[in-house]
Amino acid sequence: MKERFEKFIRMKLFAVVAGLVVFSLFSSLFYNYVTNLRRDLYLQVRNELEEKSDKIALSLTHKLSYVRIIEVFVRDSLQDNHKIDPKSFESFATLICNSSESIITVALSPDGVMQFIYPQGGNEMMIGFDLLAEQTRSEFVQRSIDTRSIVTQGPVDAKQGNIIIISYSPIFIEQDGQEQFWGMVSIAIDFEKFLDIVNIRFSTDLSDYLIHVSAIDGNTDFYYGDRSLLDKKFLADLVVLPGLTWQLYAHPKGSWHRDDYRGIPIFVVGILLTLIVVYCVKKINRKYNVNQENATLDSLTRCQNRFGFDRLLADKANLEKGFALLVIDVDDFKIVNDTFGHNVGDCVLKELTEIFRTAIRQSDDLFRIGGDEFVIILRDLRDQAEIASVVNRLISNAYKCFVFDDQKICVSLSVGIAVSNDEASTIAELYKKADMNLYCEKEKGKNQFVLC
Repeated sequence: MKERFEKFIRMKLFAVVAGLVVFSLFSSLFYNYVTNLRRDLYLQVRNELEEKSDKIALSLTHKLSYVRIIEVFVRDSLQDNHKIDPKSFESFATLICNSSESIITVALSPDGVMQFIYPQGGNEMMIGFDLLAEQTRSEFVQRSIDTRSIVTQGPVDAKQGNIIIISYSPIFIEQDGQEQFWGMVSIAIDFEKFLDIVNIRFSTDLSDYLIHVSAIDGNTDFYYGDRSLLDKKFLADLVVLPGLTWQLYAHPKGSWHRDDYRGIPIFVVGILLTLIVVYCVKKINRKYNVNQENATLDSLTRCQNRFGFDRLLADKANLEKGFALLVIDVDDFKIVNDTFGHNVGDCVLKELTEIFRTAIRQSDDLFRIGGDEFVIILRDLRDQAEIASVVNRLISNAYKCFVFDDQKICVSLSVGIAVSNDEASTIAELYKKADMNLYCEKEKGKNQFVLC
């Protein structure tokens, strides 16, 4: 029983280990595949983000640089006429706005105060507007003057209701041999019109985008796009403009795990193969165990056979006390075979085997080692009285008549017994001693046992 239980446990463990190996393999494949999908998505989003930020920076920088052209107009006008002619300014500003559709306002501000603005319609209130005194603009204007460079402000919400980007550039002229601040040149670009013209989309098939500009009016941050990105794990890139830097955020539509479902077939196949492997291993083990069992079982009586008993005989380990070996012989069984035939003899042996099974305990072993000879191994015996009790049950239960095809057959048993002690300490020694006791008993008479 113990050996069978150990085989059962080994079979289960082997099946589980085989299943875990297959499952681990496919889990690793699934993990690597999904990781590669996420990496590919990351690279796609990163590439699109960088392309978009570069496109915005290049296109917008080009638009903002129009202030340089206006500077040339101002310098030429001051050099020729020592003043700005309103009609010449209007003509030049019209040319600038027509050449770049997204530029919606051109302004000149001598000493930082707006005096010339195009178009005037809708912008009349801006005449006399002091850029250096206005809190929302003064920081950017002053930085432009201090650095003598173009400075960008925006996007900001204009009073007209649209979103604009403003580019400031200072003009310095020589007067009495010294360079003095003349005023500011500025242009305003319609932000959304610019995005439309250069085909910048803040929601693509791949990603959603958000622009973030810090303190565009000195205090308030500006956001344009999908603000839900702020709560997600987004990628960021810089949009570097003259005197200003934006941050452009990107996040794939859905989530970073949106393509993970493509790895499900691998996972499902892994589970199915794991189940198949476990099933096949269990089936192979079961078949192997059946074959092993058949190799050690007597084909007629289904108790253990000579092969199984020989394995015990080969064990040279010393036995502890409380161990007994019984050699059983069916008296005059040859007469049964000769008189009634081998078929009837086989039936008698099967009936006797069932009697033996009911007489012994679960811890004991029953062998048929050939013909009408059986061996029973008794374990964990307390005393010889317990041995005698088992043997008496065997003999009394077997001493009966069997009826086969209306034929009455009576049999009896002779039993030789050997008990583990100092003289016989191995299975082989016990068997030899029990076999000698059996023949000794047969010489004295039948249907009895000899205990030594």
